[in-house]
Amino acid sequence: MKEQAVHVTVPCGNGHGGCPGWAVQLIRDNELGWDLEWTCDSCGIAHDEQRGQAPEWLRAMLIAEHGISRLTVKDARGLDGGILKVFRKVFGLSLRDAQKKAKDFLGNGYSGTGVEVSFLGELMMNSGREVSMEGSASEV
Repeated sequence: MKEQAVHVTVPCGNGHGGCPGWAVQLIRDNELGWDLEWTCDSCGIAHDEQRGQAPEWLRAMLIAEHGISRLTVKDARGLDGGILKVFRKVFGLSLRDAQKKAKDFLGNGYSGTGVEVSFLGELMMNSGREVSMEGSASEV
C-alpha cells in the first residue's frame, strides 16, 4: 500500500476544542482513498474512511508536508483508451472530463500528491505507457 500522512486537528463532536489526529491519502484495494483518524478525551477515537480523491484541504497539506510529485509521459504516442481508463479509474471522471485531463497530461504532465502520482504512474505503466515520476509516496 502506498500512503502519505499529515497531522491534523479535527473539531470535537462534543464541543471541547480540537482533537489531534492523522489524515492519510492511500491506495487500498487498487483504489485511491483517504482516511481521518483522531482521538478525543471527550468523544473517544473516531475513524472516517473515504474512497476517491482526497479533498483539496488534505491534498494541500500533503503537498506542503511531503512536496509536490510529478508524472510525465515519455513515449510519443498520443491519446489512447488506456490513458482515459486510468484517469477515469483514479479520479472517477466522466469520459469528457477524462479526455480533458488526459490531453493536459500529455502536454504538461500531472502534478499532485505522491500517492496520486505513484498510482497514476503504476496504472500508466500497466497499460503500456512509458512514464517518468519525480517524488512518490512511501511503500508501507
